[in-house]
Amino acid sequence: MKLVVFAERRSTFDSTTVESGQRSVTMYLPTKQNATLTAVSAVNGIVVERRTLAIGGNELF
Repeated sequence: MKLVVFAERRSTFDSTTVESGQRSVTMYLPTKQNATLTAVSAVNGIVVERRTLAIGGNELF
């Protein structure tokens, strides 16, 4: 499975691959804007799920 974060203007902000059995990932998120977290099947490229994120904050660390 691949997780992709799209910034408010639909540009790809960050992405990572999730292996079977993996329980956590670290990803960068854009600050002070909405973003969309999208889960995509690694087998056939079909979108499994999308979630809208409202992100606050001033900086990434």
